[in-house]
Amino acid sequence: MDASGRKRWLPRLIIVGVAYFVVGIAFGSFAGWSASNQMRITWRLLAFLVSGVAFAIHIGYEHFRLLNSPRITASHAALAVALGAFLLAVAATVHAVMVPSHAPYWRHLLALVAWPLLTGVPADPELWERIQTQRVPGLYLKSVKATVETFNRESGIRIVLDYQPGGDSLRRVSIAGDGYPWANTSVAEISLIYGLRQVIEGLGDYRTPRTFTFVFDDKQIHILSVEQAIAWWREQILSKHSNKTSLRDANSLSYLID
Repeated sequence: MDASGRKRWLPRLIIVGVAYFVVGIAFGSFAGWSASNQMRITWRLLAFLVSGVAFAIHIGYEHFRLLNSPRITASHAALAVALGAFLLAVAATVHAVMVPSHAPYWRHLLALVAWPLLTGVPADPELWERIQTQRVPGLYLKSVKATVETFNRESGIRIVLDYQPGGDSLRRVSIAGDGYPWANTSVAEISLIYGLRQVIEGLGDYRTPRTFTFVFDDKQIHILSVEQAIAWWREQILSKHSNKTSLRDANSLSYLID
């Protein structure tokens, strides 16, 4: 790509990445200040909506104004997401330094690498579109195990939960007696992507930086720890170089920026 072409897309990529960061910080703060759980959910949904609008505008500009190919458009959109995720990881690390109670520092340092890495790879477009539009029943307060089983059944998409009760150091509150933490999917009907994010929030005990994520692998969704996701991503890269096959994709942005 020549210098003039780079000048056209790079500044806008940076602007969109910073916009994701601002949305994440601002709406996250509004949610934290909310007096009720319903208002916290509302602020998070608004964050998803605003981020989704920015994402769509960026893709439209790349494709229709700059006339970039779908591959280049997806790459630029993913890089903007990765930039926003990196800035949020930096903000979380700085916040941890400034407050007396926080998650272990290694998690914040891991997030500086993991969040851009896991969001900077364009996702399987068909599966990503499907989880955005697929509607599933909200279960209010249920264990993540029961929630994932319901999503699996109702959506027809195979969702694998790679979590063992008692396998991490966080104290867990199990409301179903099955040893799994709870997830709050809040309302009667939700999008599958929102439900997946709530499962991830529940697995991470609603703390930052988030310690769980999901990846797309062979038309399936795997929910797993960030450490496992990095190992998975590394395996795909090695496989790509050794077998000349395409990288099957990691997840996209939005749950990192609410």
